[in-house]
Amino acid sequence: MTIDAHARPSGDAPEPLYDVTVPTPTHAERARTLAARISTGTLCTIAIEPAGYPYGSFVTVAFDDGNPVFLISTLAEHTHNLERDPRASLLVAEGGSDDPLANGRVTMLGECCRIAADHAPELKHAGEAFFAVHPNARYYANFRDFAFWKLRVDALVLYCTAFSKARDVSSATMTGIDRYGFEMSARTAEGPRPVRLAFPRSVSTPEDARAALIAMLNQARAQRAEDH
Repeated sequence: MTIDAHARPSGDAPEPLYDVTVPTPTHAERARTLAARISTGTLCTIAIEPAGYPYGSFVTVAFDDGNPVFLISTLAEHTHNLERDPRASLLVAEGGSDDPLANGRVTMLGECCRIAADHAPELKHAGEAFFAVHPNARYYANFRDFAFWKLRVDALVLYCTAFSKARDVSSATMTGIDRYGFEMSARTAEGPRPVRLAFPRSVSTPEDARAALIAMLNQARAQRAEDH
């Protein structure tokens, strides 16, 4: 999610007109709030032809537990790309401002895969989420070439499975973070379970925490690739 800090003029900032200790949403919470109220975006996939180039498509989207859900046709170019390489990103952006670059925008990355027909609960949940935002899409859902796809951006699930004993985790929420690590609530077949993970080294700033989380994510992805 973009912020405008880089555009602020240098020099002494004026004294805030409010109590700066008042709790405010995290950037992650703001990003989820922004994305949840936007129903279209740009889905970027890795093109088959010409090979390796980014391919952007305008799509309708809804969100299921924070993960973007699409109803797309097997005839579409982006679907062909995803069938070969599931890596994708979705850009959603606000409108209505005289300065487009002043609007909020979020880019989400992950693997986008078709929701299998035998995963009935997930398929039902994704359909309900999508039709709540795009009711007219029910017409297309009956076409044999259309299917639901989900972009899985919940890295917390990967943290759980890579660095803890948690298994069969369907979703996870970060509930706390400190200089030594972070805590999550993982949704498992047994219900919500607490999980705490340690950073490789203690952190002292938000930037340090972000760098540690990215390093852990890269490690988790590499570990998953070796397992497969």
